[in-house]
Amino acid sequence: MALIFISIPFVVRTVEPVLLEFEPALEEAASSLGATRLQVFGKINFPECFPCLADRFRAGFCQGSG
Repeated sequence: MALIFISIPFVVRTVEPVLLEFEPALEEAASSLGATRLQVFGKINFPECFPCLADRFRAGFCQGSG
């Protein structure tokens, strides 16, 4: 449980630049084409953030196990 609280700031620091570079026009285009918020997140936002999230969770697991 403590590892989660220690790792969260590192995850945020890794994902934040990706989200800041993200183009809001993509979300607006998907919404205007009828996508729900969940679909926009699943098809546009999550694939953009997944590599960063996977990397940080891998690093956190390695830190916690060794």
